[in-house]
Amino acid sequence: MKNWLLLVVLIGQFQTFAKDEQRLENLINEYIENSKGFFNWNSGEDVLREEAQVTVLWDKVFDLGSPEDLAEASLTLQGLNTQNFTVPNKLKIQVLKNKLGSDSFKNEIADWNESKWKRSDVLSYLSLKENYSKFLSAEDMALINEERISNFKTIKSDFQKALAKDEWSTDQVKELLTFDPKLRRSLRSYKDKVRLFMFCRHNREHPCLLMMKDSKGKWVKNSSGEFWHQPKLGLSRHGLPSHQVNGDTPQGIYTIDSVMPEANRRLVFGKYRRLILNFINSSRNEADLLSLMPKLTQGLSWWREGTVARDVGRSLLRIHGTGMINTDPASSWYPFYPTSGCIASRENSYDGVKYRDQQDLLNEMMQAAGLRVSYENETMLKGLLYVVDIDSQERAVDISDLAPLL
Repeated sequence: MKNWLLLVVLIGQFQTFAKDEQRLENLINEYIENSKGFFNWNSGEDVLREEAQVTVLWDKVFDLGSPEDLAEASLTLQGLNTQNFTVPNKLKIQVLKNKLGSDSFKNEIADWNESKWKRSDVLSYLSLKENYSKFLSAEDMALINEERISNFKTIKSDFQKALAKDEWSTDQVKELLTFDPKLRRSLRSYKDKVRLFMFCRHNREHPCLLMMKDSKGKWVKNSSGEFWHQPKLGLSRHGLPSHQVNGDTPQGIYTIDSVMPEANRRLVFGKYRRLILNFINSSRNEADLLSLMPKLTQGLSWWREGTVARDVGRSLLRIHGTGMINTDPASSWYPFYPTSGCIASRENSYDGVKYRDQQDLLNEMMQAAGLRVSYENETMLKGLLYVVDIDSQERAVDISDLAPLL
């Protein structure tokens, strides 16, 4: 009885998380399409609205950057009361204010209450220091006393480990490819589901390679008997690392939890529905996450990248195509178009070839899951995704790199 009760609780928690994530994406789209809604709410009244607003403000300043976007962001920041914001969002707002550099901005934060910071707060602070230190003034930094932060040295060590670059041995890659995880209670709904493996280089400007195991744990093959595979891209078009919002797709293990209800915003996301990716929830000593990988790979840093990205609040990660066109055939990722952190599928026509990789992936996953290939059954897709940077070679990952190990 206790096991069933726990399962019901876990399912309820996941459904709540899924609803929150969907609402967050809807709010972001609302603010993008109707910026007047920016000014009609008070800080602290709704955490998801806070997150959506900070996300859109960040994009306006660091991504879009048009005079109109910067003026709108500046106006919003002037009237924004961050007193009840979370620590990560307070830090981001301070970076935005310093980036825009207006004399009209006031530093409202006299005390950061560092002694009450959670792990996610500390990681967000370290992440912003790593990439946006020039937008954190000496005055800002003087207000933060690291000695008052509980477990600061341990959390900083975890962050630094996540930045390390692994060089996978042949044995380690083979171990991951052949490993059959025994799912813990919290992950049992992913038993007998499809598993995807995306192998990349440290330099994400080179395309990665995606492979698939079916619901019975067998490698999916094409009609010619060759291992099914697709090139993918995990590159941020903003040139940011994985622990930053809009950074590269983080390494680690994800759950695959259906597709988006519709293929909207087609210029950005393409005309096929995007797959929903979620980080493995935190557990004591990351036991749930570690159970999904062989012991031979647990001493590496790859999975830590995902836990840091999760804990700093990265979300809304997807696999999707795009309606945007790569006009630079000389780019090492041609014909891909880099994203804001999601995994990119090829789409559109290039050099006489029409790409629809996203739909082909969805169809292949349905077949591998034992489902009839149909639009309706796309919502039934569920599984696990492994993302691994195997080494520092300066070339795309090819099936010839992996097939001999299978």
